[in-house]
Amino acid sequence: MLAILRYVALPFFILLFILVVLIILFTKYIIPSVIIASCIIIILIVYVFFINYCQRKRGWRVIGRGRDEIRYECWEGCKWIGFDLYAELLCGKTSRIVSVWGISEWDKNVPKWANGKRDEIIARLIIECDVHGWALSSDHREIEPKKIHF
Repeated sequence: MLAILRYVALPFFILLFILVVLIILFTKYIIPSVIIASCIIIILIVYVFFINYCQRKRGWRVIGRGRDEIRYECWEGCKWIGFDLYAELLCGKTSRIVSVWGISEWDKNVPKWANGKRDEIIARLIIECDVHGWALSSDHREIEPKKIHF
């Protein structure tokens, strides 16, 4: 959410403010330009809140973090908690390979709340892999998401 505000919403509002100032300075139609700018701002705010609401309702999300990392998060109580996974960035048809720890290593590398939830979390990662064109690997071997069975 903070990344959206920082990298999308803030530059958008700055550009929108500059556009409104230019329209006000160079046109006689001040009221329509203010109404249009206000409508765009309201639509953007509603969109950001709708996306956040949908993610909270689903209860989990996967966020890309940098070049070689993703973060799996669950909505617990009133905050997002999660852990990071290695996800090698690639060029080509498969854009990332997400590495998941094996059964024996899972409980050692994830937070306590994720112990025993490996199958559930991998099933959710498979959904995200299908959406984004990623591949999932476990125990250092690549697995096709549609053929994986746990």
